[in-house]
Amino acid sequence: MPIICTRINQSYSQYTHIESGVIQGSVLGPLLFLLDINDVTDVFNDDCKCKHYADDVKIYSVLGNACNDVDIQDKLDELQNCSDNWQLDVS
Repeated sequence: MPIICTRINQSYSQYTHIESGVIQGSVLGPLLFLLDINDVTDVFNDDCKCKHYADDVKIYSVLGNACNDVDIQDKLDELQNCSDNWQLDVS
């Protein structure tokens, strides 16, 4: 578990443990975050599409019948499971 603190000018915060996620403001942070979320699109298929850019995810589908809304809910549930496994909250 990494131990971090924040510095603003000459002032430092208390040290704290980070249990999960990527530390913001670090040099490797953006790359590590992309590695964390890169497989999120694997959950989706041709019927339910997913696009992501940085930390934004868009899910969309054409709803032609009642089965389609069940399919998209299943994909949302899978996305939530993926989020839970990686300990990254979806808002």
